[in-house]
Amino acid sequence: MDNVQDIGFAGMSATKAEIFDNRIIVAEKFLTADEVAEVLNVSGAAIRKWRMQGRIPYHKLGRSLRFRASEVFAALKGERQ
Repeated sequence: MDNVQDIGFAGMSATKAEIFDNRIIVAEKFLTADEVAEVLNVSGAAIRKWRMQGRIPYHKLGRSLRFRASEVFAALKGERQ
């Protein structure tokens, strides 16, 4: 599609915005624990620990665990308030 635009996120193409019928639709890419760790500048072990503690949300896709950056940021931001 010609009307798809990358929205950069810490050097990754984590989201794409698509214009459809004059509306912007944002589809967010699922990230691995290591990718989230890189974005947050923490270890992969920290991400796994936070997941097991229920501090950050995750999605199970088959046998893989994936994260949405927006959900992780919202969860961590909520802890600070």
